[in-house]
Parts: sequence; structure tokens; C-alpha cells
Amino acid sequence: MQSNKRRIKIEPQLQELAASGIFRLGMLLLVGLLFTLMNYLLYRYLRLSTWYLGLLLLPWIALVVSVWIGGRFIRHLYNLGSTKIGLARLAAVLFGVFYPHLRVPGNEIQPDSGSSEFEETEDIDELPSGNPDEGSHPGDILPGVDNPLLHTGGPGRITVGQGYAVVVENLFGSIRVLPEGRRSISSQEWIKEIVSLEDRERWLSLIQATSSDGIPLDVTDIRYRYHICSQALRSPTQPYLFDEEAVLNVVYGRPMTKDGVPGWDDSIEQLVEEIIIDYVNRHSIDLLTAPGIESGLPVQDGRSSVLNPRQEIARCFQEPEVKKRFRELGVEVTWFDIGHISMPNKMVAEQWIKIWQARWKYDPARLSAEIASRRPILQAQGRAEAQAETLLSILHALEEIDLRGSSRKQVRHQVVIRTAKALDYLA
Repeated sequence: MQSNKRRIKIEPQLQELAASGIFRLGMLLLVGLLFTLMNYLLYRYLRLSTWYLGLLLLPWIALVVSVWIGGRFIRHLYNLGSTKIGLARLAAVLFGVFYPHLRVPGNEIQPDSGSSEFEETEDIDELPSGNPDEGSHPGDILPGVDNPLLHTGGPGRITVGQGYAVVVENLFGSIRVLPEGRRSISSQEWIKEIVSLEDRERWLSLIQATSSDGIPLDVTDIRYRYHICSQALRSPTQPYLFDEEAVLNVVYGRPMTKDGVPGWDDSIEQLVEEIIIDYVNRHSIDLLTAPGIESGLPVQDGRSSVLNPRQEIARCFQEPEVKKRFRELGVEVTWFDIGHISMPNKMVAEQWIKIWQARWKYDPARLSAEIASRRPILQAQGRAEAQAETLLSILHALEEIDLRGSSRKQVRHQVVIRTAKALDYLA
């Protein structure tokens, strides 16, 4: 955003501008009348010929021609529809009358009489539903509107409807954000942009990217919803809360491209594409097109080690760093959904399916061979462990027998009994 912008909070008083304009008009008429009266008295005093009376009309003819030329000049300068509109704009600037009245949204043009109070107006018309792709330039967000304020700037009056904010600039680089209500702009201000505060939903049919192993992929049917940032939480009773700084970021924070400065919808779309392409570039084809493959990553922050690319891409939009990038454009993404990830090249897709099939066939065969090769080893190990257990049981049994005072027959009898118990336990 341009850092040298200075915001002004003073609302221009069109009543004072109108009063000064009417004063100028009155002085001009008074001077003209005095000039005509003095020339008439001079004609009577000097007893000039009758044709001299025609010269008294020259100042009025010059005034009318000058104003008409000024109106023509303004018409061609701003490419207005007619000289009448140019004359009305000249009269508004010079004499404070015929102020244009712009309704946002709406397509009505109301010339204002220059009175000191706002006149009662009808309810504001609803904006026709349209595609967000139309952008947010005044000529696009208000289709069909041909109000002089959109072309020439102030002075004039603006009725900002619910769900919109108007950004105006002046010749000195100061800017104002006009919220909902009846507002006015001075002769040194013009409308920079009209910003919609409603939730906006976009749909991208296709994004082309390349996986980390060099396979081209198509990401299709991408949908996301976003709105202007607000520190306070939006609610059904206050659905259009916004931060002034966010509106300024929407207008002045858009990146420059080779084709110029894009609309703010296009700027957000470019950022969404960049995030998705970056994710695809960092992962292999297996992880992107085969959900459920083990990623080998430990469980962190409650995430499963099983990677689902659609969920992971949606989760990227909730990362703090990504949210910060969207806030720099003045918006926050409230919902995101991705459709499908596929390989556009059918030959590559078929070859990759064959590779997967070979892998699936190879893995069970390899597992069976490993089990068959290890079976004799495991059996020998089991017999050795059984023999060791038997010997240990016999040794423990001999330790428990009191050999003192016992005959050999008794000792043999005890050993047989203990050995039988050990064999019975092992069985």
C-alpha cells in the first residue's frame, strides 16, 4: 500500500461551497447589470445612434458563449455523454448548483439544486446479482451507471448503501473511506474505487501445476469464499463490518503485473493459485493422487500421519503465514474447497497405474517369500528356546530339593517328578 497517503477526516461542507458559488454568481450578474446600466446611461447622455444599443448585449453574449465553450471543453475532457452534462458540472464547480447525486448501489442520476439540506430520496435499489469476476472498478461494480461523479469527481453527493464502502482521493494525495450513509465530496476529490463488503465466492475451473517428481497435474473445480477483513466478528445483525485499513489494502495493496494493476478479485485469485501450485510442487505424484498413502510423518497437532492432499491444501489456508498474506490484500478466506487432482496426459496416467499395479503385485509376493525363508529359522529358534526352558526348570527343581539325608532313589524320584512337571508345563 502507498505509505505516503494521508487520511483526512473532515467531511466537506457542500452547503458552504454552494453558498460561495451562489455569491460568485450573484456578483457576476451584478457586475453585468451595472455594466449594462452604465452603458445605457452613457448612450442617453451622449445621444448616440440606435445601433449602439446592440452593443449592450455583447457582455451577455460573451458570458453565454464562454460558459458554453467551458461545458464543451469539460465534455470532451472527461468523455461525457453530452454538453449538457458538461455545463452542469461547470455550474456545480463555479456556482454551487446542480450537484450530481450518486447512489451506491443503483443507477439513478439526480441533479441537486444546491440547497443546504439533503433532500429525502427513495429507497436504494438493490444491486443486480452478478459474477464477482466483474471486478470492483466503479464502472464495473455499478453496471449501467453513467453518473458524472464517476468521471469528473466532485463536488457532489453520494448515498452509500448497505454493504459498500467508497474510497475517494484528492489532488494532494489525501484519502477518505466513506461508509454507509449520505456523504459528500469536494471539488478537489474524485472516486478512486467502490468496494463491496459482501461475502464473495469465486470458482476456478483449472490450475495446472507440476509435482515434485516432474509429473504435470490438473487441479480442478476450486471454490473459495472471502470478505473484507474486520477486527470485530460479523453477525446477522451486523453483516458488513470492516476495517478501514483493510479497505485501503484492497485498493492500494494489489501487486503490479505486466498487464498493469489487476482487480482485487484477480489479485486474490493469483494468491490462491500460488498457494496451490506451491503445495503441488513440494509433493510427489503418489501423495497427491493417491489419498491414504502413509506420509511417514509423526502425528503433530492432532494430525494423522495419513496424508489427504485435499484436506492438506484446505488446511494451508488456515496457516498463520497464509492468513497474513491475505490480510495484506485486505481480505480473509472463510471457506475453501478443492475438487480433483488428476493427470491430464492419459499415457502418463496409464503408465503410472501400471507401476502401481506392479507394486501391489510385488509387495504380497515379497512378503510371502520372506515368511517362507524365515520359517525354518523361527522353528529352530523355538526348539532351542523350549530346550532351554526345560533345562532351566530342572535346575530350579534341583535347587529346591534338600539332598542332605536323602537316598539316591529318593533323589531320582524327585528329579523324575520335577521333570514331568516341567514337561507338562511346556506342553
